[in-house]
Amino acid sequence: MTDSRYIKNIFDWLETGGIKYENTPEQKLLGLNILKEEYDELVTGLINEDREEILDGAVDEVWMIVNNLIFNGISYDEFMEYFQKVAMSNWSKFCSTQEIAEETVKAYQSGGHWDKPGVKIECYWEQVGNVYVIKRNDGKILKSIYYTDVKSI
Repeated sequence: MTDSRYIKNIFDWLETGGIKYENTPEQKLLGLNILKEEYDELVTGLINEDREEILDGAVDEVWMIVNNLIFNGISYDEFMEYFQKVAMSNWSKFCSTQEIAEETVKAYQSGGHWDKPGVKIECYWEQVGNVYVIKRNDGKILKSIYYTDVKSI
C-alpha cells in the first residue's frame, strides 16, 4: 500500500504552485496533454530498457495523475478514500483456498464468471504464498468468484 504522505505532498506542492480546480475545457485539455507527454516518456524508457527513464516517467506520471485529479475537482481526501476502496477490492481478487481457485477457473473457462458473463477466458491458478491467484494465460491477474467490487465497499 502506498504511503499517503507522498500523494499528499503532491497535492500540497501543486497548491503551493497555484494549481487549482478551474473547471475549464482548457485546463482539462492541459491535464490530458501533460499526462500523455509523461506517458510517452515512460513508454520510451520501457522500450529502451532505460531504468532511469522508466523511473522518471513513472514518477512524473503519478504527479500528472494528481494534476488531473485537481483539474477535475477531486480532493486529496476523496482520492484517498477511493484509493482504499480499490485496494480492498483488488485484494479480494485472490482466492483463499484451492477449491475456490478451481471453481473460479472453471467459471472463467465456461463463460460463467459473473464479471464476464458469456465470455470464455483461458486461465489458470497458482499458489503464491498462502493465496491462490487466478491468471489469464498472458499473466494478467483475474478476479476470484468472490471478488468484492469497489462499488459495494
